[in-house]
Amino acid sequence: MADNLLSLLMGILTTHWIGLALASTIIYVSSRCVYHLYFHPVSQLPGPKLAAVSNVWYAYHWITGKYPMAVEKALEQYGDVVRIAPNEIVFIDPRAASGTKTLRRRNLILHYLTKDADIYGSHTKHLEHFTKTNFIKIGQGDQGIAWETDPVKHRNMVKKISPAFNMKSVRAKDPTMHKHIDHFVQIVKEVGSSDGGVELREWTNWLALHISAELAFSRHMHQLNQRKSSPFLEVLWGMNFFLKIHQVCRKFPLLSPIQFLFAPPSAVMSELKGRKITTMEVKNRIKRQGKTVHLDHFDQTLGDMDPDSTPSKREQEHLEVLAVQMIVAGYEPISSQVLCTIMFSLLAPETYKRLVDEIRMEFTRYEGITPEALAPLEYLNASLMETFAYDRYRRNRSAPYQPGCTCLCTIQPFRIHT
Repeated sequence: MADNLLSLLMGILTTHWIGLALASTIIYVSSRCVYHLYFHPVSQLPGPKLAAVSNVWYAYHWITGKYPMAVEKALEQYGDVVRIAPNEIVFIDPRAASGTKTLRRRNLILHYLTKDADIYGSHTKHLEHFTKTNFIKIGQGDQGIAWETDPVKHRNMVKKISPAFNMKSVRAKDPTMHKHIDHFVQIVKEVGSSDGGVELREWTNWLALHISAELAFSRHMHQLNQRKSSPFLEVLWGMNFFLKIHQVCRKFPLLSPIQFLFAPPSAVMSELKGRKITTMEVKNRIKRQGKTVHLDHFDQTLGDMDPDSTPSKREQEHLEVLAVQMIVAGYEPISSQVLCTIMFSLLAPETYKRLVDEIRMEFTRYEGITPEALAPLEYLNASLMETFAYDRYRRNRSAPYQPGCTCLCTIQPFRIHT
């Protein structure tokens, strides 16, 4: 009898707690939806309703790789300023001030933007007005120049490495770039004439990584000669899906501690392998300080560091993050730019013919093609800028925080040449 009574009591309590949990969840979700739809600072901006109340819209399109297309469709459907997440809005123009009249009509608190304000360029003494969000944050340590959210730390890093990118330094690295480009053209001539041709995406990846790795820290990849991707490139591509999962989990804080469970084992292994390779490469570069054949970006980063010294754990982490960011920044945009310019031109035969005619009328010898000689070619430059606009749109830049309110602001620039 007592056992039956206890079982009945436990059943009632279990049902009670389940009902209470369910009711609490319904109340919380309903309250959240009502707040985001009617009382949030950007509640009056147009956009998908699902995106207004949840990050599910963002997560789905981000993981499927269709995020830029989804944002473009939303802009076409809702206008120049669109809400694409509970705390995010997107502008069609990189200068967000162009949308302030739209925002003021909705009585939002964005009036502090001046007429010529640029969300990515506004700063005082090189301290950004619109600080970066933690779009990517791998680990708890140094986030490098690309992902650092603290304006003071970011300014100090920029000040330290900016001489590596001034005009004098860039000119000094011209021969290195020409060496790889000439080698690429020669090999493509030989291999491209065969029946199999070349797989352009793969080959542009090889070329761009060759240039980026040697300019960053004098690392030779040998991919073109070996006709295969280096372990470093394979790891970069293998980490892509893990980073997607990482970015999505940052939108759902409860999932962040278990983000590794949502990525395929191969992606997690690539991430771990990538860290190991980067550590090894940075240590090798430190040993070669002052002994490299030509100037590279790490000359400025390492400064007067003794090649035989052992950096502290913090310094090592900082150098590793910078190494990866320098490699990726010099590799992926260039690879995509070259590939997409050729691809889009081939998709439009008239455009391709006009581009070829302009180049061949200007140059009769391959050796005559120099940066200075290419500058006046208007159609070539327009083609490159068109590709750059689309490719920049596709990559989705890290969004900055918007002062004065809780919302974030993302920019998706798009440009049309006539």
